[in-house]
Amino acid sequence: MPLRDCSHLSPVAVQAKYAAFRQRFPAAEERGVGLCSSQRCTSPWLFAAGLSPDEAQTDRENWCGCLQEVALDAPTDGARLGWKG
Repeated sequence: MPLRDCSHLSPVAVQAKYAAFRQRFPAAEERGVGLCSSQRCTSPWLFAAGLSPDEAQTDRENWCGCLQEVALDAPTDGARLGWKG
């Protein structure tokens, strides 16, 4: 998986986003490694697996390498989300 380029964000903003995601999802796995050069820095991906729709963070965009796996029960959660099947 390629690393996420977060060079458009300040290092402080990236650190704050990662810290907030880790606090909300302490079991999130780190994927890849962060690398820095004189031109840009990349951050490792954070991956929170096995979340329910109620656990998932849907109130804001992380913008920087934070992924969530949300398992849906199609008949129940789909209807709640407005899907018709």
